[in-house]
Amino acid sequence: MLRSRDLAVVAIAMGMFGYTASALALTCQSNANGNWNAAGTWTTCGGGIPGAGDDVQIRNANTVTIPAGYAAAANSVTFTVSNGTANLTHAAATSTITVGAGGATINSPGNNNSKNWNINAGSATVNGALSMNGGGNNSRFASIVITTGSLDVNGGVTMTAANAVRTVIDMSGGAGNLFIAGSFSLASGNGTLTPGTTSTVTYDSATTPVTVATGSSIAYNHLVIAKGAGNVADAATTGTLTVGGNLTVTSGTFNIPGITATITGTTSVTGTLGFITAATGTKTFSGAVTVNAGGTWSNAVNANVTLGNGLTNDGTFGAGDGAYTLTGSLTNGDTFNAGTGNFSLTGNFTNNGTFNSSTGTFTFNGGAAQSVSGSSGATGFANLALNNANGLSLAGTHDVTVSTLLTLTSGRITTNANVIAISNGSNVTGAGANNFINGNLRKTVGAGGCTTCNFEIGSETGGVRYTPVTSVAFTGITTGGSVTAGTVAAEHPNISTSGLDDTLDVNRYWTLANSGVVFTDYGATFNWVAADLDAGADTTIFEMTRFDPPAPAAGAWSSTVTGTRTATSIQITGVTGFGDFAVGQPLAAAAGIGRFNAYDTTTAAGAVTGFITTKVAGAAFNVDIIAIRNNRKDIDTAFTGTVRVELLDASDNSGAADAATGCRASWAVIQTIAPDPAFVGGDNGRKTIAVTENNAWREARFRISDFPAGKLVGCSTDAFAIRPDTLASFSVSDTDWQTAGTMRTLNDPTFGTTTHKAGRPFSVRATAVNGAGTPATTTNYAGAPTASVTACAGAACTATFGTLTLATTFVAGQLASDIATYGEVGSFNLQLVDSAFAIIDAADGTPADCTATGRHVCSGTIAVGRFVPDHFAVALNTPQFGTACGGGFTYIGQSFSYTTAPQITVAAQDFSNNPTTLYTGGWWRITNTSVAPATQAGRYSAAAGTLDVTGLPATAADPVIVDAGSGSGTLTFGSGTGLLFGRTTPVAPFDADISVAVNVIDADGVAYASNPAGFGAATAGNGISFSAGKPMRFGRLVIRNANGSQLLPLPVLLETQYSNGTAFVTNASDNCTAIAASAAASNVAMSGFTGNLTDTPTCETALSGGGTFSSGRKTFLLAAPGSGNNGSVNLTVNLGSAAALGTTCRSTGDASVADSGANLLFLRGNWTGGAYDQNPGARATFGVYTGAEEVIFIRETF
Repeated sequence: MLRSRDLAVVAIAMGMFGYTASALALTCQSNANGNWNAAGTWTTCGGGIPGAGDDVQIRNANTVTIPAGYAAAANSVTFTVSNGTANLTHAAATSTITVGAGGATINSPGNNNSKNWNINAGSATVNGALSMNGGGNNSRFASIVITTGSLDVNGGVTMTAANAVRTVIDMSGGAGNLFIAGSFSLASGNGTLTPGTTSTVTYDSATTPVTVATGSSIAYNHLVIAKGAGNVADAATTGTLTVGGNLTVTSGTFNIPGITATITGTTSVTGTLGFITAATGTKTFSGAVTVNAGGTWSNAVNANVTLGNGLTNDGTFGAGDGAYTLTGSLTNGDTFNAGTGNFSLTGNFTNNGTFNSSTGTFTFNGGAAQSVSGSSGATGFANLALNNANGLSLAGTHDVTVSTLLTLTSGRITTNANVIAISNGSNVTGAGANNFINGNLRKTVGAGGCTTCNFEIGSETGGVRYTPVTSVAFTGITTGGSVTAGTVAAEHPNISTSGLDDTLDVNRYWTLANSGVVFTDYGATFNWVAADLDAGADTTIFEMTRFDPPAPAAGAWSSTVTGTRTATSIQITGVTGFGDFAVGQPLAAAAGIGRFNAYDTTTAAGAVTGFITTKVAGAAFNVDIIAIRNNRKDIDTAFTGTVRVELLDASDNSGAADAATGCRASWAVIQTIAPDPAFVGGDNGRKTIAVTENNAWREARFRISDFPAGKLVGCSTDAFAIRPDTLASFSVSDTDWQTAGTMRTLNDPTFGTTTHKAGRPFSVRATAVNGAGTPATTTNYAGAPTASVTACAGAACTATFGTLTLATTFVAGQLASDIATYGEVGSFNLQLVDSAFAIIDAADGTPADCTATGRHVCSGTIAVGRFVPDHFAVALNTPQFGTACGGGFTYIGQSFSYTTAPQITVAAQDFSNNPTTLYTGGWWRITNTSVAPATQAGRYSAAAGTLDVTGLPATAADPVIVDAGSGSGTLTFGSGTGLLFGRTTPVAPFDADISVAVNVIDADGVAYASNPAGFGAATAGNGISFSAGKPMRFGRLVIRNANGSQLLPLPVLLETQYSNGTAFVTNASDNCTAIAASAAASNVAMSGFTGNLTDTPTCETALSGGGTFSSGRKTFLLAAPGSGNNGSVNLTVNLGSAAALGTTCRSTGDASVADSGANLLFLRGNWTGGAYDQNPGARATFGVYTGAEEVIFIRETF
């Protein structure tokens, strides 16, 4: 082979002379033992080693080794016909070779030696054909050895030799792989494939149809067909196909012709596995066979197949018409097309897909019990056979239909809740004592089905018993349908109401159900076995009754017309309905009384019925149970044995009453009394038992039955209540006086500080408990006791009561109300009494009271309170002040009073504004102490001026509070000596806008919601009205100096004035001020007499003309003192109260007397400066001044 340094020169030369690359190929011959990649191993190889385009010859006695990690390449490899043993050996798993299109040829040696390609754990790829030629001598061999490595031949494989052992592919040394893309040609006796137990041969051509070698000398371990989609690998038409391991058809089609094929391991088909050319040759699959999703099993030539370890089909299984023998189970998940050949199965059949039956017989013949099931819900067979003494069951929800023939060779079909349907109505063979349908058998009736039908049914409970319904003969069929039959080896659940004596009957019943058959009537014969009969039963008088609809529905019994009777059968005729059928001797008994009863231990001896009075939960009580003879009239004094006693909740009477037992199916078991009581001879049919039931029940009964048989049953004829012992932890509480909760207990019958507002929610709690040593809640108690309100003992307890709103319904033994209300005031006693819970015992002598033996459920009595009004509503009148002066004004400092006193009418109300009429007397809690503010100054306000309230009554007595009864009263405000505005310095006139307001609150803090309640507002124009106007004027009284002749009366002018804010002006509106000056009284003091004018010993002049001012003015007269009595006198108007300033002359010739006060302090002035608290004064002069001098006097004095 050319060296790399020569390649450039050679390439130039080739280009110059027109040579192509093929001209470089060499034939490299081995000439020594050595590695492939050693130049010394080769000759005629250009001094190098073989390459991908070279042809390689392994010759002479050479061993060429492909070392570890080396990838050899050649166009072809040939083991030459030469003497000596030649080997091509792969040294390791990483020793590889790729042979080109020239392929590989292994020729036998020229003498007794071998030519061996030892691939071992390495790998080889031949992109051409592989030819192996053994020698004619037994010692001349051609072989390929693959242990754990692989050989991939992309052409065909041909093996020839004089006998089978001279040409060998040996794969026995491990899990090696042989991949063949072409056909495998191996004539019988010309070679051997030695597969071992772990090797795999794979036919993997994607496009080329191939032939898979078969023959007596060819045996595969694992065989894999991995053809391209639609491509075929056909086994040879001669010889045998033996696969010692697994057969896997992953893609494409693998056809097995009419040869013997034996597959020992599993078979997995994802492509297509077909049987072709002929039905000859056995097909044996010893391992599990799986047709995967998308896979196909095709038996077009109807070959017979043996399947040794189950079949799973998730693709399409075409059974063809050959016979199948299947050991193990069959699972169909997709489409299974059965054929005309018989199919025997020893395992279970699970049909989750589509099963298409043909005319072949499907036989279940396993050695253990078998089943049919699957999510498809139903499987149909044309012919079905059972030959398995252990039987076949329909499991899960899965029906079976047989369209032609059901053969019962051995064993029974148990349907469970499913149905086996015989579609043409008359094709069951082989039924008998041990071979029948244990369950539901359906047959087509009319319209192609039977008109006289036999139902081959029986049971296995208590023994294998064949009890068919035969000769079911219909008349007048107009519309076909189906009838389903079944039988149960037990008493009918409702036998006690059947009219039959369940102690003298057949311990079995049958069910017939119609679907769509329209007919006139039918007759039938019902068969049983001797073992079904009660001892002593007389079959010659048996009757049959029908229960419709069938149990467990709430059906009803009806009689039938009896035909022929035998010791093991009864015929009925003229039947028009279906349902359950029971047979036995008729029973003559008292309806509603069963075979047992229970009553109080005080019941008279020999009584069959009696009362059970109210019992207390959690407290043990005794009752007597009795056994009753079948006639229901006498105690069965001879009865002995164990009974089951059950306490029942008998409150649900929706179930029909069983006349034979006195029970109803709707009564539920509360408890089973333990241990089971046992009647002994000395009991004489009456026995006392102790019972404790911890919960409460409105209506309970006992059910007694013989145990364990349960054939004799009776319920107590009297119902009774089991009540709670007491309603404990009864309390009334709140969070605060207007919020429900459990923070405070409302149990005060006095006028204490714990109060709750009327109409506001409060909480009530109580627990129904039993009478156990440690009382427990009776969670079944859901009564609604009556809340009983009575008078309590305490200062706050009322004799009459308001409305208590309280929902008293208990939930799970608990009362928890947070919306209770009481609409009045005061305190009361409260008790809960439930007289209805145990009303079932109203007529049995139980006392109707709260005693320990009474039937009422009661709480203790508790004091509840104290309740107060939620609030006060008020109504206000329209008060009015009297204007002090009719001229429409009042002087500042002048008192004024109410002409209409303010009055608040108070109404005590609950939260919903309803009157709390009991808020009166001692429960009336509004006092002068509770009303606020506590001072008059805090109550009265004025928009302007300084209001003086010192003349008002003390707040301890103002307002005057009157309890008017029925929750209402009045608060009336007085004015005392009157109000006035403080008078200090002159101000301009202003309006007196006065308000009075108080917070209406009682001693408990109950209040008017919009406090304060008031009259008027101390804002301009919004005060309490005045009778003639509300202006306030700062006033004063002025008296003028006067002089004149002593011979004439002297006028003295008085005038009222008010400040207009700038100066004093005449108060022309004053028509109300009055100053006394008369012989009777005088408010003007006279003093400082001068000259000849005197008042001693008698008065020489006197003042008259007093009275009410007009337009703010008044003129008084001093009497003329007479000639010679000239002089002067000082006049001072006494505006004070009663105290005199001095003396005055009220009439001439009389002695002077004390003056009196006019009580008009508000008209004083500040004549000498300072405060306005000085009386006005003037001087009157007689005969002293004349002319201009008089005028000067006036100007200076005024």
